[in-house]
Amino acid sequence: MDREAWEPATADDLKVGDYIRIDHRWFDHPFERRMFRITSDQEIATIREQALTRVFVERTPIVDTASPGVAAPAPPAAPVVAEPSPPVEAAAVATAAEGEGSTPEVGAALPVAEAPTDAEVDAARQAAQRAEQRMALEAARTRDKNVRERAEQALGMLSAGHQDSAAAVSGLVDFLLAILNNSTTPIAPMAPTTNRHSKVRLALLGSDAVWMAALIGKRMGLTKPELRALTHAAAVHAVGLTRMPPNLPEEEPGTMQKGTPLANYPAYSVMILQQCGSFPKEVLRIVGQHRERPDGTGLPQGLKGDQIHPHALIIGAVRELQICCAGNAVAPAVALARIYKRLRDTYGTAIVNHLASAVLYIPVGTYVQLSDGAVARVTAINESARLVPVVEWFGPNGQQAVPDIVDLTKRPDLFIVRALDTSRLPPRLFDTWRNTGPDTRPPQPEQELPTVAGETAAAETEDPALAGLQASGA
Repeated sequence: MDREAWEPATADDLKVGDYIRIDHRWFDHPFERRMFRITSDQEIATIREQALTRVFVERTPIVDTASPGVAAPAPPAAPVVAEPSPPVEAAAVATAAEGEGSTPEVGAALPVAEAPTDAEVDAARQAAQRAEQRMALEAARTRDKNVRERAEQALGMLSAGHQDSAAAVSGLVDFLLAILNNSTTPIAPMAPTTNRHSKVRLALLGSDAVWMAALIGKRMGLTKPELRALTHAAAVHAVGLTRMPPNLPEEEPGTMQKGTPLANYPAYSVMILQQCGSFPKEVLRIVGQHRERPDGTGLPQGLKGDQIHPHALIIGAVRELQICCAGNAVAPAVALARIYKRLRDTYGTAIVNHLASAVLYIPVGTYVQLSDGAVARVTAINESARLVPVVEWFGPNGQQAVPDIVDLTKRPDLFIVRALDTSRLPPRLFDTWRNTGPDTRPPQPEQELPTVAGETAAAETEDPALAGLQASGA
């Protein structure tokens, strides 16, 4: 069955429960991704208000032969065989005469192949499932390779002061947001898995920041020009680190490195962008101020309050997460708990909440790669720690026919590395959360991130809220 049986639709044609595709660029629609299931009338109203013209709905029921727990399609009925034509009849007579010494009656039907058994159907389903998982894993590797290469190319041009750097950065941002727009699963940060002092990591700091800042900006309801400036600033915010001495110690989470070369890297970033030319003034301002703090304790100028561009605080919160997760020192859940506890007043509860949602939410049905190299599928969410769900474990490259059920909260040695590219998988497998415009819900600054049951050794941390998350993280 064609999995892409899409029909053009207007807002009046849509209803809650429809799975839709919006063929507009990421900047040109208000949703985080272009493919999703409609869950409320508000989303339909948003499509109508935004006058989105290239909307398609998937109406055809899809039989998912690659998903565990879904019944395989019934085997086809045995075909009706017509009377054989004269050449076929003659051949059948000759063959039967040679084999059995008897001649079939003229006009008799040829033997019909038996329908596949339940075991054969199940084996075919499992084989198709493993093939889908291997393709998803390979697609994820290819995507990561392309992102790494393009990010390194842009960083190299910036470091060299190339006059076409602005165009290269713009192309990189469009490429990254196209990946985000077309994805049906969370985008996993790539920089934490690389060497702390490598040029590759510096390049990936920019690409990771684009994805996270873009999601935060969409959820905050920023306009198209504001999103452009924010994402371009995110892509180049760390370029000044290329001017730092080699093997310089990493920034400490939650602290400002006053009196060290790192204190001036935002200023170096701005200087590099000015040398390259063609970067808008708003991008320069966001980059130069992304380590400032409203209370005046930031760097490099110690600006306060309204002196700081409000979107620089978004990049600042993202940068804090990158510092905490450098070299996979701690799991993202632990890092976010630390930021929420200590820095939500600095960067704002709304920004920190949106950052947590962008990084932590892994929907049921998502195919992921685990730290042991195995392919798994999320089957249940542990609400107290969304990065450690219950999964079906299929083994390396998805080779295990019957999956094991693994609760990651009970396996501190096993954690999710990344969500796999699902472009080849049935879209109805995924019900991803996405926004419908600005988040108007009142913030709850006193609500602590919940803990997860785990080893008591984590209680040695300074923050009790981190204890459970530390035990279940990487």
